[in-house]
Amino acid sequence: MAPAIKTLSVWRGNSEVFDFRLKQSDKTAVDLTGYELVLTIVHGGGTLTRSTADDGLQMDDPTTGEVICKLTPAETRLICDSPIDGARYELEVRSADVTEQRTILAGKIKIEGGANGD
Repeated sequence: MAPAIKTLSVWRGNSEVFDFRLKQSDKTAVDLTGYELVLTIVHGGGTLTRSTADDGLQMDDPTTGEVICKLTPAETRLICDSPIDGARYELEVRSADVTEQRTILAGKIKIEGGANGD
């Protein structure tokens, strides 16, 4: 099954919150109980990885399908376009024993701003 594709926007040098609400095809919440989620952002300045295993992603109640990622101004300041394919991300779901791993959401990151002072 192919991942859903969505473009995210980041204003460089600002706090950003991504609130992912994962739904089944019938619009009910995806139950993430027993799974780890990993968000990877690849950009011209490197790679930023966050996961529920290290509290880089927040998942208060796995049965709601909601996962939150908070980025600091310092982190968004570092995100820049790659000269080859811009900035992009993938959100993966991994089983506890890592026998199952699937990208469920992916896309490009539109980078704006950056003239602000920190």
